[in-house]
Amino acid sequence: GKSTLLKMIANLLPDDGKHSIVGGSVEVNGINTKDSDIIWSNVISYVDQIERLHGYLTVKETLKFAYDCCFGGTVAGPFIGSTEDVEKLVEELDEEGWLVDVIMRAVGIKRVENTFVGNDKVRGVSGGEKKRVSVAEMMATRSYVDCFDEISTGLDAATTFDICKLLGDVVSLLQPPPETVALFDEIILLDKGRILYAGPVAEVTQHFQSLGYSQPTRMDPADWLQSLPTKDGAQFLSGPEDVAHLTNEQFVQKYNESKRGKEVLQKLAIPVDEETKKCLSHDLFKKRYANSTLRSIKVVFAREFMLWWRDKYQRMARLIQDLIMGIIVGTVFWQTDDPQTMMGVIFQSVFFISMG
Repeated sequence: GKSTLLKMIANLLPDDGKHSIVGGSVEVNGINTKDSDIIWSNVISYVDQIERLHGYLTVKETLKFAYDCCFGGTVAGPFIGSTEDVEKLVEELDEEGWLVDVIMRAVGIKRVENTFVGNDKVRGVSGGEKKRVSVAEMMATRSYVDCFDEISTGLDAATTFDICKLLGDVVSLLQPPPETVALFDEIILLDKGRILYAGPVAEVTQHFQSLGYSQPTRMDPADWLQSLPTKDGAQFLSGPEDVAHLTNEQFVQKYNESKRGKEVLQKLAIPVDEETKKCLSHDLFKKRYANSTLRSIKVVFAREFMLWWRDKYQRMARLIQDLIMGIIVGTVFWQTDDPQTMMGVIFQSVFFISMG
C-alpha cells in the first residue's frame, strides 16, 4: 500500500466515482487537495520506481529541461523577495545555471554532466547514476514535497544510503539496510492499507516491545518491522506461550491507544490557522505551466530537434526505407488513372508513415 499512499499524497490516484474510488482525503496546510484550484504538481512531486529518461540527452540537459519547464528558466519563486538587489542576484544566478549545477553537485553526478543518460542503443551512465538523475530531475521541478517510491530498487546499499542522506522528503524503500533506516526522522509502518505505527524511528522498537515483541540481536530493524504484521511475527513474542499474535486490527488499536497515537490524533483535530493557509496562496501554485505558450514551444522544439539530430542515423535509415517503399508502391500503381485507387494509395502512404 505504500505506492498507493504516495500517489494519494501527490494527488495522482484516479477517482472517477465509478471504476476508481478514493476514500479519505489529503490536506496540505489545511487545504484539501480536491477542493482547491491549486495545481498540486507545483507543490508535491512523485518519483516512480521506473526511470523515465531519454537516452540521447546528457545528464545536464535532462535537468535543464526539467528546470526550464517547471521553473520557467528562473529561480525566482513565491518565497523569494522582490527588492532590486534580490532581482539582480536572481538574474546572475539564472545566467550561470546555478540551480542545475547545485543539484548535480548535491546528488553527486557533476562529473558525468556531459555524459548521455543512455539506453539500449547508446552507452550512458551507470544504473546507480541513472537513479540519481531521476532524483535530481524531480529536485529541479520546484516541488516542495517529493515522494520517492522505492528508489532503492536495483541499487546497492551504499548508493541507497548516499541518495537517502540527501533527501528530506517522503520515501518508501524495499528492505533498506540499518544505516539507511537510521537516517529517517520518522517512520510509517503499513499493513493492508492501515497504519500500525507512525512516529520517530527511535521509538518504534520500544513501541512494539511494549506489545510483547522482541527484536533479535542479529536482525535488521527494517526486516523485523516488516515481519511483525505477518504470521511470522508470532515467533518474536517474548511473553508467555499462550499469548496470541496480534491481528492487523489489534495492532492499529494498540497504536491509537498509545501515547504517540493519541498525540497524532490530537494534532489532526486542531484546525489550521489562516496564516498557515496563506503559504499556498501565491499565483505560482495556481499556474499549470510556468512558461508562456511561445516559450514552451521554443523549449520543446529545441529539445526535439536536438534529439532528432543526435539520432540522425536512425532518421536516415527511416528516410531510405520510405523512399524504397515509395518506389515500390509507385511502380505497382504506375499510370493508374482511377481516382479511387489513387486515394487508396495516398491513404496507404500516410498510414505507413504515421505508424512508423
